[in-house]
Amino acid sequence: MAGGKRSARPKLMVVLAAALGLVLFAAACSSGGGPDRPKAKIIEGTDTTEITVKPDQPFVIVVESNPSTGFTWTRDDDLGDTVKFINKKAVAPSGDEIGAPGTQRFRYRAIEDGDATITLTLSRPNEPDSPDNEIVEYQITVK
Repeated sequence: MAGGKRSARPKLMVVLAAALGLVLFAAACSSGGGPDRPKAKIIEGTDTTEITVKPDQPFVIVVESNPSTGFTWTRDDDLGDTVKFINKKAVAPSGDEIGAPGTQRFRYRAIEDGDATITLTLSRPNEPDSPDNEIVEYQITVK
């Protein structure tokens, strides 16, 4: 970089990479795979714990998470053949505030008619039996 001028190319590459990331994230979070496949059901928070979905329907449980506190959500499922766990993803906070909470997303797919239980526990990894832990049970009905 002669003469002290800085190239705008690195900034442009960052902006393009961020835009591509948003497009890919939107595509991954979007539901459906055509008109025959039901849309993903999004369950936000811990207030709604009785969930009914259709066979082959994806659903996502979204819970607030703040790893900077040392607490993280873990799952303990009793799914049988009714529901299949797909993946877990941490989503950073949208702002740049220090200590701001993000979310954790647990993605599942209903397989066949029946019932299943999903238990999420908010705990510190080194304190799995602490009285400060939060435990939430989601009762899943597929029909």
